[in-house]
Amino acid sequence: MEIADGSTQPAGAGPVYVEIKTEDEEDEVRLSQNDSSFEGLEAADAEPASPEPSLPALGTAAVAWNAADPHMVNQAKQRLHTSVMPGGFAKCRERERRRVVDIIQGCLKKRRSGSVYVCGLPGTGKSLTVSQAEKMIRCWGDGSKEGGGDRHALPAKERPRVAAVNCMALSEPRHVFARVIEELGGVPPALDANGADANGAADVTQLPEVAALRQLPMTVVLLDEMDQLIGKDQAILYELFGLPTLPGSRCVIVGVANAINLVEVTLPRLAARGCEPTVVSFNAYDKDQLQRLLKQRLAGLPFAVFEDAGLELVARKVAAATGDMRRALNICTNAIDICAGEAARAAEEGAAPAGGPAGGFNAPGEDVTLVKMHHVARAISASFNSPVVETMRGLPQHQQMVLCAAVRLFRTAARKETALGVLNDQYTKLCKESKLKGLTSGEFSGVCTVLADLTLLKVGPGREDRQRKVSLGVHADDVVFALQGVNFFRNLIGELNKGA
Repeated sequence: MEIADGSTQPAGAGPVYVEIKTEDEEDEVRLSQNDSSFEGLEAADAEPASPEPSLPALGTAAVAWNAADPHMVNQAKQRLHTSVMPGGFAKCRERERRRVVDIIQGCLKKRRSGSVYVCGLPGTGKSLTVSQAEKMIRCWGDGSKEGGGDRHALPAKERPRVAAVNCMALSEPRHVFARVIEELGGVPPALDANGADANGAADVTQLPEVAALRQLPMTVVLLDEMDQLIGKDQAILYELFGLPTLPGSRCVIVGVANAINLVEVTLPRLAARGCEPTVVSFNAYDKDQLQRLLKQRLAGLPFAVFEDAGLELVARKVAAATGDMRRALNICTNAIDICAGEAARAAEEGAAPAGGPAGGFNAPGEDVTLVKMHHVARAISASFNSPVVETMRGLPQHQQMVLCAAVRLFRTAARKETALGVLNDQYTKLCKESKLKGLTSGEFSGVCTVLADLTLLKVGPGREDRQRKVSLGVHADDVVFALQGVNFFRNLIGELNKGA
């Protein structure tokens, strides 16, 4: 089979052996700052330092955002859409981006094969990083700054070719080989309903499109959602990661997936075969990174949209749950919709939407241009709708105080279990701080039993009540989130957040 690229390998030509990447040579593949042969490119690739993006301060925005203006609302929502690429690249992912780009650039410069596996939790910037690398690859050799500059310029026929495939779109994992050939401009053989070719080849290694891929010129194959290719014997994944190790191969495989242990657990024979890829892991975003990314997205607008406290609340809640940037974006979009709906109702009634508790209204003409904390809280509540959270919100005050005492106690303790008497002492301390009359020891024990029945606390057995072991039955952040809207607990929750 032949892939139309303007150049073919003679059928009788012997294999041209090139240097094959092994685990010990990983450092050689990646660019080195001290390598004089790459100094020119590194200087060209260096991105100018830019100040940390931040939202305009209240009252200093060029234009006041109006939640009742559909055009402004759509502008803000568009900047938060998951399909929109943010301006510039996130500094919190610069190390991972630099590593991926360096590995691919090292292969392109030396016209050699290689493989990279990019993994991490959903919404942590993996696909965005690889898409940035794809732009560089498609420009490589054209003489532009992003394409390596004049010193790496190549004739059109010698420039690397790129195949980008989202494996979620494949009806069968084995179809990945045919899709790669299509992306490269070739025509794959027709497959029957069972995934075999017209000649009945069912073994992956015998498929004609696999044979064609083994003869590729300088090619980069980008496979997003690669874990969709996992099968019974993993023959497809072994074949893909084995392409760069074939004699004469100049194929670079870049796989992206959520599975962090795919290489070690699912594909244990890769190391023995000498085709183990370089693994680049993406950790979940923390609250500071999420807040910085949200501000970066909104910084290009000529008006401020959110209160800083609102964005911080989103970042805290999402970071405590999954660290998924996409979820944070969806929550912010929903908060804008809530604010816009409130503004529309207020306009009909002739009053400005409230900046205080949800459901109230400010005096006409008062400045309420920003998405407030209560808008964000309602959006978070809809996103993290949980029966446990609703149960905690409906508890009597003293039961909520016991949960607050447990959170404060365990946030600063190495162990997440203590004696019931220690929790009682912490509860009594909180009651004194709040100037609230506390329960007696017997009443406190009864409250803990009720909370244990609701699975909000775990209380162990014991002869002496104060010596019984107790721990939280729910996540501490769920307790904080459930009670943050209750006026009485506002200060207590603030103290909990400071201790986080």
